[in-house]
Amino acid sequence: MSVVTEYLDVDILFNSFSSLAVDCFFGCDQQEFFTFKDSKFRYYQMKHEQAAVHAADGYARATGRPGVVLLTSAAGITNGVTGIATAFSDSIPLVIIAGPLRQDPFKKEALQELDISGLTLPITKHASKINALQGFNDVFKKAITIAADGRPGPVLIELSSETTIKNIPTNRQNTTKVNKTILEKSVNAAKDLIENARKPVLFIGGGVIASGATNHLREFVEKSRMPVVSTLLGIGAMEARNPLYLGMLGMHGTFAANKAVHHADLLICIGVRFSDRVTGRIKRFFTKVEEDSYRY
Repeated sequence: MSVVTEYLDVDILFNSFSSLAVDCFFGCDQQEFFTFKDSKFRYYQMKHEQAAVHAADGYARATGRPGVVLLTSAAGITNGVTGIATAFSDSIPLVIIAGPLRQDPFKKEALQELDISGLTLPITKHASKINALQGFNDVFKKAITIAADGRPGPVLIELSSETTIKNIPTNRQNTTKVNKTILEKSVNAAKDLIENARKPVLFIGGGVIASGATNHLREFVEKSRMPVVSTLLGIGAMEARNPLYLGMLGMHGTFAANKAVHHADLLICIGVRFSDRVTGRIKRFFTKVEEDSYRY
């Protein structure tokens, strides 16, 4: 079956996937709707859009590559909000393609009434609104890059039949440019704090794994012999059998991890976001030390 619609030629979709080595995507449309000219594509049809987004999220967590999900109805987009918000909170690279892939006047009318970009603005890293037949490959390539670049996150591509597309708001932040002089001063200051600390503790999160810094972390811990605690997403960055790893911090963490942080005089935090499950009451979290933060 060959499907070409006023919104999106399915061949354009697959060609874009192929050019960027995307061989797996998720959605809720009938599998028969897609024409697979190449068996390398894998499409996983879920029964609910929230499940489709979560599945793409799981794929991204397991492989380290951006997950791609298709949300082709107004109800599907609202159903997928929870999964998109989860990916945004946990810094998981996703590309959400939102819009109808076939002619359906009912879907068209419903989607026109729904402000997709406004609905997802607080929970996406970047958003693009395009006429699907014009430059989809370039937009998709940009979306894949942005989703995985820097701090990962979900990126929205909104398909539209409008002939004139206006720029929409975006959460996209420019790449941080590091001032070498300031960086050197910060590193030296951090070095002095670590050398003078009597009971330092290293607090690591999912950012360590996402940035590929696991081996550097383990080397640092081996040389410094510093105890390590982690967030839920940071589990795995340190070997569980390592005696310096005290477990997860927070209300669901281990006694040893919470006790170590409570008595520490220096807390070195890498790749964490201080969620309420870790800190509890902010005023009572790590009150014994002067706060000194370095951001690069």
